[in-house]
Amino acid sequence: MKVTDTCSPEAVALTATCQLHAELLADDGFAGYDGTKGAFDLLYSELFVIARDEISLEISPVEQVVETFYQYQLEIGEGQREIDWYL
Repeated sequence: MKVTDTCSPEAVALTATCQLHAELLADDGFAGYDGTKGAFDLLYSELFVIARDEISLEISPVEQVVETFYQYQLEIGEGQREIDWYL
């Protein structure tokens, strides 16, 4: 599914969640992500807040959401951002 600049934050977040779901399952660095429905839903929640509040939906929104997610994970790892910042 190709996301355009007219898509809603919900659609952008869902597309990014599907992409990241596969990436995180394959990445040993994210051993805490087990791919369950609950984990998927929490990932979607975080990405929805990024899509809704943190990025511009005008230019490659899915890529922006994914990049922002990874940046926030680095910040969490460095203690600069709370783990549940999106709640």
